[in-house]
Amino acid sequence: MVRPSLISRKARRAHTRHQEDLRQQGLPPCKGCHLCSLADIHEIKKKARERDSDAPFTPQQQQRENKPCSRSTIRKNLRNKLFQGAVVVPPRHVAHTEAMSEGDVEPGRLVFWTDGSRADDGSCGIGVAYRSSPEAAWTERSWSAPRSTQTHVLEVYAISKALEMAWDRCRDDMGMEQRPRPSSVCIYSDCAGALEYFTRFRHTLTGLKELPYGEELVGPGIIAAERLSVLNVAVKLQYVPGHSSIQGNTHAHRAARKGAKFIVEKRRAGRIMTAVGAKGARNQQII
Repeated sequence: MVRPSLISRKARRAHTRHQEDLRQQGLPPCKGCHLCSLADIHEIKKKARERDSDAPFTPQQQQRENKPCSRSTIRKNLRNKLFQGAVVVPPRHVAHTEAMSEGDVEPGRLVFWTDGSRADDGSCGIGVAYRSSPEAAWTERSWSAPRSTQTHVLEVYAISKALEMAWDRCRDDMGMEQRPRPSSVCIYSDCAGALEYFTRFRHTLTGLKELPYGEELVGPGIIAAERLSVLNVAVKLQYVPGHSSIQGNTHAHRAARKGAKFIVEKRRAGRIMTAVGAKGARNQQII
């Protein structure tokens, strides 16, 4: 037995096609029947949904958006998606020169520095450093990672976290008229192996299965890059030589070491736990 709702939908679609045929032939369309009334109601609801989607985030919506997504939600959002961004690995001397020229923060451009650290006792952490203007102080964000994780995997986690932070910044700017939306995002990493993963993610996401907790920790970054591309925000991942006295890389390395030293007793997959570490620095456990 066919459901009545399915019959009504088919009737509305047939009526819509009939109306379109009448318009193409120059004949007056049907007006006043019950199907026309239903079509008008659906059109009004559709316009209301589009209007609500363009409205800025309310505090309640913002809080819901900032909550970590479940694995099934991330897997659903990753369908038919690839990493939307450029990966640049120049020669070491060229990379050093370009990184040194990042001292002045250009307006409309976001620059993040990432790093991963693994201590001798097996504790691991990642860090992201950035600043909003040349006069502003550096902001260091630290997260503790699963123990005994390989260093290049930690670097992949850090890049993904920086992509999420870039998307959060652009999303916040959408509701603020006085702050222009960034036109580009540049993320520096001193691990060529981590950048190689994102080069592969431009063609296929099968490499996520090779990474521990790849879908949970790297998937949100790929989703964030895809959302940035929808807003016409160019994303670029670039190599920077490590331990080369570059200010941004030094701050990112220090943030990663803070995350590695931060020990959390309870480790639950998929949960984000916050606490206060040494010197009041905010550290977070990503898994």
